[in-house]
Amino acid sequence: MNKKGYFFTLDAAIGTLILIIGLLIIAGFYFYSPDKDRTESIANDLTGVLANTKMKDICDFNSDPKTCSYGELDTLIVTGYITNPDMSMLELMGYLYDIGYMRKEIELIINQSIIDQEILPINYDMQVIIEDPSNANTAQLYPLAEI
Repeated sequence: MNKKGYFFTLDAAIGTLILIIGLLIIAGFYFYSPDKDRTESIANDLTGVLANTKMKDICDFNSDPKTCSYGELDTLIVTGYITNPDMSMLELMGYLYDIGYMRKEIELIINQSIIDQEILPINYDMQVIIEDPSNANTAQLYPLAEI
């Protein structure tokens, strides 16, 4: 009769041990969250690439026909949308959006120049949003999100 308490005490000790081991395992998992400083540096780098890469750096304006490193830029040069060799890629995106909401072309330029070239690390996503300060309208240029 005296041994009934040992069974329940042993059962409670084993249950507590299992709970403690379970909590240690759960607490030991590393939940990934991108480092804020690295995210800001990647965003600054991508903005710098888009703002400082000129059309003359990736297109040959002296050849006939004019050629570019990326297929979508070749198409835009042939159709006459790219005429200024000093235009940056960021200015080109704003220009294409302004003249007729050419969001598909902008998405293709970003895919060919940044995503396909693996400039952006694979575990990061990006958005390119253009804002019109005169009337506070915004449009997401990349990824193409139809509204």
